[in-house]
Amino acid sequence: MRVRIKGVLKRVESLLRQHPHLRDSDEKLICNIWAIDVKARSLDIKSMPAMEFLKLFSEKYITHPESIRRSRAALQAKHQDLRGKTYNERHSNQTEIVTDLTDLKNG
Repeated sequence: MRVRIKGVLKRVESLLRQHPHLRDSDEKLICNIWAIDVKARSLDIKSMPAMEFLKLFSEKYITHPESIRRSRAALQAKHQDLRGKTYNERHSNQTEIVTDLTDLKNG
């Protein structure tokens, strides 16, 4: 069965609640979701050839990393208790980044 978008939000929330160290690392969060995806197919992530994983990903049996990242961002925006240690730091840089992007665009 292919990955369902609605299920991504629930799985991300569950992991963020159970494992606070994932709140500050999209890479670690994504890897945990992917390990769960592979295990759900009764496969062993530790012995899986990379080509097999890539095939699963290309056929949409592995959750897209952007869906995971967006789910994490949405949950953290809505639920303060799911925010990590770097949440405020990341958001304090937001104005500077928008200014830099605007300057690049206007060139």
